[in-house]
Amino acid sequence: MSFVWQVITLEWKVCWTTWWERSEAAVVGNAVTDIGLRAVTEQPNLSFLNLRDCNHITDDGLLATVVHLPLTFLNLTGCRKLTDAALRAVNDLPYLSFLILRCCRKLTDDSLRSIGSLQYLTFLHLGACRRMTDAGMEAISGLPRLRFLNLSACRKLTDEGARAVSRLPRLTFLNLSACRKLTDEALRALGSGLPTLTSLDLHECDRFSDQGLRAVSALPKLTHLNLSWCRNVSEDGLHAVGEGLTGLTYLNLNATQTITDEGVRSVCGLRALSFLDLSGSEVTDVGVREVCCGLRALSSLSLRECENVSDWSLREVSQLTALTLLDLRECEGSDETLRAVSGLAALTTLNLGACEMVTEEGLLMAVGRLRTLTHLDVHECEVTDAVLSAVSSSQPVLTHLDIRGCCQVTDDGLQPLRRLAELSLLNLNDCEQITAVGVQALLGGTAASGLRVLHSEWPVEQPVASAPVEQP
Repeated sequence: MSFVWQVITLEWKVCWTTWWERSEAAVVGNAVTDIGLRAVTEQPNLSFLNLRDCNHITDDGLLATVVHLPLTFLNLTGCRKLTDAALRAVNDLPYLSFLILRCCRKLTDDSLRSIGSLQYLTFLHLGACRRMTDAGMEAISGLPRLRFLNLSACRKLTDEGARAVSRLPRLTFLNLSACRKLTDEALRALGSGLPTLTSLDLHECDRFSDQGLRAVSALPKLTHLNLSWCRNVSEDGLHAVGEGLTGLTYLNLNATQTITDEGVRSVCGLRALSFLDLSGSEVTDVGVREVCCGLRALSSLSLRECENVSDWSLREVSQLTALTLLDLRECEGSDETLRAVSGLAALTTLNLGACEMVTEEGLLMAVGRLRTLTHLDVHECEVTDAVLSAVSSSQPVLTHLDIRGCCQVTDDGLQPLRRLAELSLLNLNDCEQITAVGVQALLGGTAASGLRVLHSEWPVEQPVASAPVEQP
């Protein structure tokens, strides 16, 4: 799961639990019209209203509904017909705390002027509201209780807008991903104006440099930092991160191609770090060994597409005993790497996709020793019927299995997977020896309820009801 969605999920659980347990809630189906929406007013104590993807609702329908309700939570994600006129209704919701407007693409700064009066608002999601500008940020800059602000893909936002955001006194989470006009000036404003910030997402913000990153590194409470696809970040910037953000637990450097071993060495002093993504970087065996020796608290490590990494360093992952996720897709590791990986008792997610040097023997060893996997990706590896048999007998909690492109697997090899009662997704695309007959036989006898199979000859929109399976 990405950094953004980890944080959003956490916030969502908090708000859902709060509103579901303490008040009345309504989740409206996306086929509802204005007429149907008015029925919601029959619940005068309703405080939680989820209208996600209700594309038929118009300004008139929303205005006629929300003014009669004491709402504290309102989700309008993907309500594409709504305009600024609808958002004027929020002025009549003085206790609104959570407002989600993601992908409401007709909304402009006028909507934010209405939102600016909400003194109890703590959570505001404006992702992909592409008409929002710096003027809108100015309108909400005085919200006294706002803690969560998502501005992802608000592409008109500039440094001036970031300065306005930096005046939000209690902000702890800020998502600026794909706001590509932001420069070092924006980061300087954030670094000096948001002392309570704990999470910052700068994914695809590729106009700032190491100077801006130095400013961000002064944020005293920052624990989560996403720098994926930030192509101007180099060793100097990471040195500032390593020196200043000593409480960092999450660092995403995916596709930051200028990062080398020297930059990685700079962050190896962050002893609290539990998540590190180096996918697509220029890191070599030297850097990976530094990570394995210095960051013993890591629970998630991604080295996907790190072409300069081999067994010489990957065997050192055995030192990371807290790992629950390891992504080695398209790395140069062989069975020697799998010997080290197979000792990671806490591992639940393992990605070995397209690791061409991994053999059937190595896979048999790994799946036989790792007993707690929930996600296993071995696509385009040397997976055979024997490997699937081993998976079925040693992975009782497996939920996701990806063996696409594994051309040695046959219909017979699928059948032992019936025993995996927790399996919910099986990817068989490009498995040339698998037929619809084999898939039908698997689904007809599986212990897993609701198993979804991806295969070119199987219609995923027509799930097959599962039947109990006799245990051998």
